[in-house]
This record gives sequence, structure tokens and C-alpha cells, in this order.
Amino acid sequence: MTLQLSTRTVAWLADRPRARELVGSVWDTLTDLEHKGHHPGAIAALRFVLVHHQPPTPTGRCPHCRFTWRRLWRRRPWPCVVWRQIHHELLGPFAGGAHHRQQP
Repeated sequence: MTLQLSTRTVAWLADRPRARELVGSVWDTLTDLEHKGHHPGAIAALRFVLVHHQPPTPTGRCPHCRFTWRRLWRRRPWPCVVWRQIHHELLGPFAGGAHHRQQP
């Protein structure tokens, strides 16, 4: 059984194209790696971590990421640092997701 994003997360992403692109690119990459036969345990572990870092509240904050270096004990907007770090490691810092500043 493959872990999936919750319906609440999918609905939350519907109005947020930048976050949807980042999340979609990470999830699609994990699916591609799984189909290519890469280590299924590692892929399942990444999905497990990502599923637990979803925005459960209307404010769109990750319930597990309370600590940031800039603002101690304040939750940052989702996708949280875990999603961003996994995206960075799988795809590179500027691949998909359009989460970086765009030059005019």
C-alpha cells in the first residue's frame, strides 16, 4: 500500500499553485523512482515522513515543524522545511516548484 496525501491537503493545494508544483514534483519523483525499481524501503520512508508533514489546519502550518532559526517556536507556512529539503535533494534547488524568486 502506497501512502497518499490527505484529501484535506489536496484541497488546500488547489488554491496554491506554487506549493502544488513543489509537492507534485516531489511526489511524482518518488513515484518514478519506485517504478524504476529503486530501494522501496527508502521511498516508503520518505513518503512516511512527508505524509506526516502536511498542513492539518486552515492556517496552512506544519504541525511538526515548530522550530526555525529565524523565528523560534513559530511555524512557517507549508510546504515546510522537510518538504523543501527533500525537494532540493531529489530535484535540485531550482527545479520545479517555482519556489525561488523569479527574475523579471
